[in-house]
Amino acid sequence: MFGLEEQASSMLHSHAAHETEKPSFLGALDLPALPSPKPRRRTKKHLGRSDIARLRGVDPLDAPDELRCAIDGKLMAVPLASPHGHVFEHETLVRWLSSCGSICPITGKPLREEDCEPAVEIQQKVLDWVKAARSSYKRRLEEKRQRRVSQEATSEIAQGTD
Repeated sequence: MFGLEEQASSMLHSHAAHETEKPSFLGALDLPALPSPKPRRRTKKHLGRSDIARLRGVDPLDAPDELRCAIDGKLMAVPLASPHGHVFEHETLVRWLSSCGSICPITGKPLREEDCEPAVEIQQKVLDWVKAARSSYKRRLEEKRQRRVSQEATSEIAQGTD
């Protein structure tokens, strides 16, 4: 009997030790435990096409051709450069490839999403263009407001002299 008490005591001690350690295996199946998820990094939010379209004073139709998708001609928010030298909006290219197969819409050569690289320079040009268009719009609004104030002041002076 003494042997059984000793085994039970050692089992309790080993069980208590396992409770404080992180188990490397799950349950009776002896499956490895999944690693805890890594904390997510905050990713930089990019302006999407719909975000750009909602900005007052920014008309995507006024964008230069180099900032437009080779498939649909719309302003790109997340441009991808193909190995064939064309630049596409990411969403548009993914839709094209899923509906038309792995073929470049311009050259007809084989193309996969993985073959394309982010066109960071063009994305920066798009952001710069959007900022410039936005500031131009604000400047025009301010000029319009100043003209209106000036006209109101002139009309008040004219009414006061009558």
